[in-house]
Amino acid sequence: MAQRDFSPKQGPPAHKGSYVLPSHFLMESDELRLDAGRYSPELIEALRALRESGMRLERLADITAGVSIPPRFKRMYVEPEYGVPFLQGSHVVHFQPANLKYLSLSSDKLERWIVRSGWLLVTCSGTIGRISICPPEWDGWAASQHILRIVPDDSKCSGGYLAAFLASPFGQAQLTANTYGAVVDELTEEQVESILVPLPETAHDRALVRSVDAAMSASVDERSEAVALVRRAVDAVTTSPIRATHPTWFSLQSAHMGKELRIDAGHYNPVLFEALEQLQKMDAVPLRDVARVFMPTRFKRIYVEAKHGLPFLQGSHVVQFRATDVKYLSREYEHIEKTRIATGWILVTRSGTVGRVTMCPREWDGWSASEHIIRVVSDEEACPAGYLCSFLASPLGQIQLLANIHGAVVDELTEDHIERILVPLPKRRLRIIDSTMRRGMYMKSQAVSSVEAGVAEVTERFGPATGPTYKTDYESSAPEKVADAGPGYRHDSR
Repeated sequence: MAQRDFSPKQGPPAHKGSYVLPSHFLMESDELRLDAGRYSPELIEALRALRESGMRLERLADITAGVSIPPRFKRMYVEPEYGVPFLQGSHVVHFQPANLKYLSLSSDKLERWIVRSGWLLVTCSGTIGRISICPPEWDGWAASQHILRIVPDDSKCSGGYLAAFLASPFGQAQLTANTYGAVVDELTEEQVESILVPLPETAHDRALVRSVDAAMSASVDERSEAVALVRRAVDAVTTSPIRATHPTWFSLQSAHMGKELRIDAGHYNPVLFEALEQLQKMDAVPLRDVARVFMPTRFKRIYVEAKHGLPFLQGSHVVQFRATDVKYLSREYEHIEKTRIATGWILVTRSGTVGRVTMCPREWDGWSASEHIIRVVSDEEACPAGYLCSFLASPLGQIQLLANIHGAVVDELTEDHIERILVPLPKRRLRIIDSTMRRGMYMKSQAVSSVEAGVAEVTERFGPATGPTYKTDYESSAPEKVADAGPGYRHDSR
């Protein structure tokens, strides 16, 4: 198709988030879309970089075994023993999916929602474009219609390379530009199928694809090992079973009201009393005796570009495998040092969704973190951090954390509440559990490093995906025209 020049007579728009484009971009579009994101400079420049890379561009639909979104359905949730774990959109980026629900095994045509190990899972509603390779531990689980499935065809394009490309700026530009919806962003199968994927033509590029695929495959294995180790550490904390189901109603003697005179039922859960009895037999001590608990004060957040700021961790990141949508806090904030976290600290969410626990991994060392995350710094001699993290994530720790929640609208937890939690110190198992948890967190960091290495290789191959400066002339087709040129499309820049 003939290319047209675009030489704006005026300078760039004054507003940073604004841009101008030629009218033929809209007029030649088959969809006649008027949403600005569909014609973003990032998308146009990403497509240009791909066209000029010397690699063969293929539609995603032509190099995979299938792209699908299951239909909407009525969900019947049941107890774990009667159902299959049910992944929702937010779980795609979780290390260990939190607050899982279970879908009834008797659900009609349940197989339509089942996902398999090695498939690519992509969020297609709400927050668009989050990607995960389905790990072995999720094999056979059900997944929401808000998660799009891509089944790789390794004979045409390896799944690891495809995942890395879609997670790179060049894949993300195409995924996010296709979104539609007045209130909730959505993505369709057809839009994902039209994404252009670069495939190798030279020995050098074939070697790059193999390297990227190996890094992504290693990440899946490392992540699975990390999950198994963390689960083993948490399970080893509790030697006696704790009732899994909590009663919906119960009676209570007034003598149990205590000094706080709290009248919220959750604070007097019978399961909590059972746990406390078990802890008393284990000679547990208050957490304040073996750790320091603190959080920064509330502060006004000034967000800046990455090069000018410090990565800012929020509560939702605590359970994520690899922190997504990270904002950057201005280094000019006078108390920024008080917001920093360090490797080995235990992080506990204290506002909103309460009680999510992790150890600060090496990749977060020196980051800033929200006041909605409580820091727990253990006395390594008395109670090593790996063991303490395992305990707080175990049923014995979780029931105490959740029983202390307060707040009429938003659930809250204070340092004082966490300091009073009873922690057992089993001499024989303490160091073993600590070692297992630390090994698990190390493998998690290794898995993150492997993913980032794979995505970085793809990104470096095509150069930075940045928008045009509007200082020089350029020619380009409307994005759909590039896709419609079909497999093997090459751009003639003459």
